[in-house]
Amino acid sequence: MTVPTTTGPAPPGIQLGPPPPGTPATTPPAAPATGPAAQAPSEPDNPGFFDVGGRVQKAINDWFADLVTSALDPALDLLGRTVLATPDVSEAGRVRELWGVSAGMANAFFVVFMLVGGAI
Repeated sequence: MTVPTTTGPAPPGIQLGPPPPGTPATTPPAAPATGPAAQAPSEPDNPGFFDVGGRVQKAINDWFADLVTSALDPALDLLGRTVLATPDVSEAGRVRELWGVSAGMANAFFVVFMLVGGAI
């Protein structure tokens, strides 16, 4: 048996031989699926009436989401009232104290920056 060969350009969509270097490989589009497997999967947020596994999964997910929310709310509230709050700078002593802390931090960062620059 002999393999037929062509001497002219290949028809569109048919490639003869390996692609030239630097050419991206392409794949043909997949045919649309049909039948029961082609149906969209049910939403996990809304399981069907007889989907016992989906209902159990939804109950566990809802319980865990409520647990995380109830644990994070007080922690974020505390963080917002302490670390992220704007300090009261209306008193002269407090302003001087905050200025001293920020000046000390700026000086420390400058020294570290100069040491790293010297090491490089």
